[in-house]
Amino acid sequence: MKGALAKTTPSAYAPLAIPQVDAVVSEDKVNCVQYGRVQNLIEAATNISYVLQKLQNHPSIGKGRITGAYVALAGRSLGSVQTSAELPLPHEMEITGDILKHLLAVATKPVSGDKKVIKVVPRKYYVDNQATANPVGALGTRIRGEFTVVTCSPANQRNLELVLNDRLHLPVKEYVITPLTTAAMVLGEEEKQLGCALVDIGAQTTTLSVYKDRALQHLVTLPMGSYNITHDIAMGCNTTDEHAEALKIAHGNALPDNAAPDDTMAMNCYVQARVGEIIANLMAQIEYAGFKASDLSAGFIVAGRGAKLKNFTAALEAQTKMKARLASVPDTVTVRDHSVVPSDYISLMSVVAYAAGKPGDDTCVEFPPEPVYDEIPLTETSPSKFDPYDNGDDDDSLLLDDEEAERRRAAAAQKRLRDEERTKAEADRRSLKARQEAERKAQKEAEEQRKREEKEKNRRERRSLLSKFRDRFAEFVGSDEDDSTDLDQ
Repeated sequence: MKGALAKTTPSAYAPLAIPQVDAVVSEDKVNCVQYGRVQNLIEAATNISYVLQKLQNHPSIGKGRITGAYVALAGRSLGSVQTSAELPLPHEMEITGDILKHLLAVATKPVSGDKKVIKVVPRKYYVDNQATANPVGALGTRIRGEFTVVTCSPANQRNLELVLNDRLHLPVKEYVITPLTTAAMVLGEEEKQLGCALVDIGAQTTTLSVYKDRALQHLVTLPMGSYNITHDIAMGCNTTDEHAEALKIAHGNALPDNAAPDDTMAMNCYVQARVGEIIANLMAQIEYAGFKASDLSAGFIVAGRGAKLKNFTAALEAQTKMKARLASVPDTVTVRDHSVVPSDYISLMSVVAYAAGKPGDDTCVEFPPEPVYDEIPLTETSPSKFDPYDNGDDDDSLLLDDEEAERRRAAAAQKRLRDEERTKAEADRRSLKARQEAERKAQKEAEEQRKREEKEKNRRERRSLLSKFRDRFAEFVGSDEDDSTDLDQ
């Protein structure tokens, strides 16, 4: 789990605000997320709260408070469907934005009900069989479009909402489709025009995005990534995953190396076999999308930590006969946290760049209002010293005898002591009041947490009881229907 804290700095020399990333934090070895989907709500909420707390404590926020977030949407279920739609018009008329929205709605109808449509990307438009890049404003009697519809499993986003909204009470500004934002950040227009394949290799998944004619043609997420290589090494060399990961980073090589020691060559047999499988699956998906290697002349652009395996791009070029390069974070994103390697967080940086490009000032951090001070005119023209124990009378101590002067000094010392004791007592009272207020607040939060946990426990017990009733009812009536009944309903 990764999070970033950034701000935009508008410049007179830059047409767009440049995002400056002040902090990047992560929680590694998180097992509550599998293949990009939240599996355990409690563990996920705990780890996300750690990330948020680290960002909240960063000096750049100061007294501010995090009140929202842009959340990456990806995972194993993320994919695409190619559709087309056509609308006949009553007569020759101007194509408007409303007509285009209607066409997009028609294009989503072929998508099956078990998939949620999250984005409709146009590939081509035709007005009266004439191809056009922007149909709005054109005249015609018929409009047709070809689209790439990006879909995901409804459970993926629902689990995120259960963690962020219900448990952490963190408002989500927007769910961001990271393969699209990554492509917008790292791909050039010429690469999209000529044809290219963007590959993002994560721990458990590898996402492939195929572009041609400046449009997304195919999107798929494969259930394999760099962790599969680590697991193969651990199983083949009979060691732990942690040690296997260290071996992969230090000695892993995607290409054979005859000069390497025998044990390293044996280990790299597992590495090269899994790398070959990942590349073969990428090529199979490209062919499934209807493209050949010659159609994607810009080649592969590879992102993700898994792409940093030694000679991975060389193995990709050798096996596919296509050129390949590593993706990088452009200069339009400034990373001020020098402990971070930006290329390790390309997907996260793309979310930051996307949020920075949003119109308006939709901030995710709330700052307290600045205090306003009234201007007080100065009447004194010469500096003077203030004595709180001076009664304003003329200094007549020179006219007093020694006994009277000593008595007055003792009285002044006693008054100072009383004032100091009164100030200390007031400070102690305020400190006690603050502690009591903190204890009351902690007790209130603990009670609210107990109520939430009790409510969640009752809900689980109710769902378990309903599940038993449903099973007994299905057994009684002999129903063979799918048991996907909504238990809450």
